[in-house]
Formats: sequence, structure tokens, C-alpha cells
Amino acid sequence: MFEMARYDDTHEEVFTEAGKALRDYDAAFSRFNSATDEALINLAVFDMNAAMKRYCFIVKSVKEELTIEK
Repeated sequence: MFEMARYDDTHEEVFTEAGKALRDYDAAFSRFNSATDEALINLAVFDMNAAMKRYCFIVKSVKEELTIEK
């Protein structure tokens, strides 16, 4: 019924990049929670948004690739 996705170096790279994006988000979130200066808060929010957009792009790309492979 369901086909298993082929696992190769490309998939490992995708998992690595997705994990890095989530770690970047967590780091920015920690900076946000500890920041007291308005500029540092804004920078942390910017970094959180960038990391989440990068993560969403990776997930969307994988979904599209899996749809094409079927």
C-alpha cells in the first residue's frame, strides 16, 4: 500500500539541515528569552523567523519530492 522512501545520502543531508534549522531556532528562542535590550530581542525574533522559514522550506521540498516520486 505505502512505499518506503529510498534512503540515501541526499535524505541524510536533508535530515541534517532540518535538524540544524531546529537547533538554530532553539538557540534564537533562548536568546529571545534572556534578552533585555530591544535590539537583541528584535535580532532574536528575526533569527527565529529565518530558522523556521528554512525548516518549513526543507519540509515542503521533501513533501514535493515524495509526491513526484509516486
